[in-house]
Amino acid sequence: MGERAYDLARLVLDRCEDLARARPRGRAPPGRQAGGFLDVDRDRLRGWSLCRAVETGLRHAAAGDHRRAELLLEFAGWL
Repeated sequence: MGERAYDLARLVLDRCEDLARARPRGRAPPGRQAGGFLDVDRDRLRGWSLCRAVETGLRHAAAGDHRRAELLLEFAGWL
């Protein structure tokens, strides 16, 4: 059985554009509270989301997709 927080981090990243639009300035993204109602350790979900956002952002930057890379790396900063 895999780690649930790792798998859920992918879902968080898939929604990062929606979360960025919905995020009031100066506040954490809404997905940050996801661990509570999904019965997943919030710190582990945050950690895996951060790791995957940075890794995916760097991969997009290397491929020349700078818009997506910037969004993912900014999202990592929110976490």
